[in-house]
Amino acid sequence: MIDFTDSTQVIAYADTTEWVQATKSTVQEATLLSGGVVNYVWRLRLGDGSSVILKHFPPSLRVNPSFAFPQERIELQHTALQAVASQFTQASWSAPSPYSYDPNNFVILEEDMKGVSLFNILKEDNTQVAAEDLTWVSSALVDFLGDIQSLIVPDLSLYANSPLTPIMNGLFSRNLQLMTDWNIPDTQDWYDRAVACDLVAQSNFLYGDFWPSSILVDMDARRISIIDWELARTGHFGLDMTQMMANLALMGQGNAFKSAWANTLLRSIVDAWKTTLKPIDTHAFDFEAAYIKRVVQLSQTPHWRLDDVQTTVLKLVAQVSTTFA
Repeated sequence: MIDFTDSTQVIAYADTTEWVQATKSTVQEATLLSGGVVNYVWRLRLGDGSSVILKHFPPSLRVNPSFAFPQERIELQHTALQAVASQFTQASWSAPSPYSYDPNNFVILEEDMKGVSLFNILKEDNTQVAAEDLTWVSSALVDFLGDIQSLIVPDLSLYANSPLTPIMNGLFSRNLQLMTDWNIPDTQDWYDRAVACDLVAQSNFLYGDFWPSSILVDMDARRISIIDWELARTGHFGLDMTQMMANLALMGQGNAFKSAWANTLLRSIVDAWKTTLKPIDTHAFDFEAAYIKRVVQLSQTPHWRLDDVQTTVLKLVAQVSTTFA
């Protein structure tokens, strides 16, 4: 069994793959980019100067081995990347091209995309970009939301029945008690409305994990790349849009991020949605409820460095109508 936490074994494995062998080169260096919170992600440098990403999908979380995470997610990612590569060659956004698929070892080799994660760009100690760049970034994000709902995959039921969806819904079920404890007005109504959001547009493809760490921004090319497709499922694009908005809203309230930039990007996304996607959306989707769902759920993550979590959530709930105005 290959130990995908060990760089030596990762390099030895990669050199046996058909894709690396076809380059007539060998892997010279492996750099760990993500260390098993969910997946192991390595950047491999080849002797010819090229690079490739190796992504291994383990059966559980490193920090909690008893938390099983279905390895079928590798098929969700690979199938989606194959479809994107053939259907969206001229889009204002990109996704990694899949090079090699090994379902036995749960490994994908894929294109090494250029750019810095939007999460890192918005961190308080990052000054690599100008604030005005947020305008084209927000437009590209909304373009993606509009495009990806029409993605055609060989078997949509693979996504409609994703084994990861019940796990993610289980995390959401904690919201009701949190909202009750925090005295959020009309708690049960908010919760019921959010649950109903998952039933809308079930024939549409949904990316499923739209947050700043899944977005790479290439400032030189003025282009974004969307990575990490394993949580793809079916549903309305509003689920993705409000997930991104909730992340940005909490960034805008926290001490770890450029709050003004996060709030500006959130506003720009809403404005772009109102002029492009909202007029042609024929579904009755409850954007406000989906947004509050994510705000409450994501507020439990400590990296925002919020002064007071309950006060922040109550503030964002009170402002929800204005947020979408």
